[in-house]
Amino acid sequence: TLLLPYMTYGRSDANFGSRTTPALIDTIEGYRDFCDNVIVADPHNQNLTKSTFEAAQNVKSCDTVHLAYSFATQLNSLFDQRIISRKNILFTHADAGSRTRITESFRAALYRTASINLNPEKKNEWAQADADRSHTTGEKDIKIDNDFTDKDVVLFEDMIASGGTACKIAKKLKERGARSVILFATSGLFTPSKNATKTSIIDKINNSELDAVFITDTYDYHKTHPSISRAIEKSPIIHVIKTGPFLASLVNAIHMQVTSDMDRDENSISAILRGTHPSQKNGNSLAKPTPLKQGSPLLTLG
Repeated sequence: TLLLPYMTYGRSDANFGSRTTPALIDTIEGYRDFCDNVIVADPHNQNLTKSTFEAAQNVKSCDTVHLAYSFATQLNSLFDQRIISRKNILFTHADAGSRTRITESFRAALYRTASINLNPEKKNEWAQADADRSHTTGEKDIKIDNDFTDKDVVLFEDMIASGGTACKIAKKLKERGARSVILFATSGLFTPSKNATKTSIIDKINNSELDAVFITDTYDYHKTHPSISRAIEKSPIIHVIKTGPFLASLVNAIHMQVTSDMDRDENSISAILRGTHPSQKNGNSLAKPTPLKQGSPLLTLG
């Protein structure tokens, strides 16, 4: 079983007019002959990743999984501390691509785990930022027309790279009256531009209108770029959510032997992703919230 917390070369190649990713396909073809089952955490190209892995005859299954349950556990903690409220929360798509990534099972796990009274079957209950990307420069122009007065706005992304879009959206939301802006991103890449310092993206986020950015430990700079790792640790905005128990539960579900006395969901990855697995019913045993850091702007809201 191959577990990929981050799908290498998952982003588009440097051609803004194309959605094909030959580097991604080449990477998958290098992996797939050596595994029977594959789990990929929140890949940027969901369908391409899954179909390319499953094109190998020996790959029995490829599950592209989201981390809505871990994110919802963090949200629950913020609700319990009365930092933000369910009454004022507003979920917002960062762009049109987000509407595709935020599936019904993502919404089901989010709403069920965080006790939010919304229907996961409804796709149109979230606001959406209109982000037009220039095919020449790759820059995005952000347009948001909704009224966000006194709302606690939450966005979800598969990754945060340059941070430009997130910072622009947060600025627009605050101009529209948002009380707080929180971003959940599975992978924190923090990719600097060519002539910038290694930690420039983190500096940008620290000085932005974002009140909190929650990333996961699926992408770890601790050994590859220690300066980025230290900057993340020092940032009052960026918090890291641990995913080990949750990802381990997915591997366990694949290999669990089914017996007649088992709960029908015990070996179901789908149940885990929807937040209905037996291990998720009594507390959040597969995910724990990370404490807010000293200096977090969210602490001023409680």
